[in-house]
Amino acid sequence: MFRDVLPDDRGMLFQFQDVRDRAFWMHNTPHPLDIIYIAPDGRIVSIAANAPANSDATIPSNGPASGVLELRAGRAAEMGATAGDLVKHPFFGNAD
Repeated sequence: MFRDVLPDDRGMLFQFQDVRDRAFWMHNTPHPLDIIYIAPDGRIVSIAANAPANSDATIPSNGPASGVLELRAGRAAEMGATAGDLVKHPFFGNAD
């Protein structure tokens, strides 16, 4: 919320200790984002591409997630990210 546009090499990772269905919104977010929901093993559960700016509508994960990665809108598609892909990060216990 209230952040300027994200550069291509930046994102925001939200980490949760519990695993459950999640929902994010874009309240006070002045630009669209890609919202990537991630399972505890690092696999992408779902991607909400181009979530609309300043919206109070909830965007569901469509499955249990313990992480949420927000990127500049369109970036997930540019990287070729899809559900089932692996996100490597120490939080998911799979960083090399």
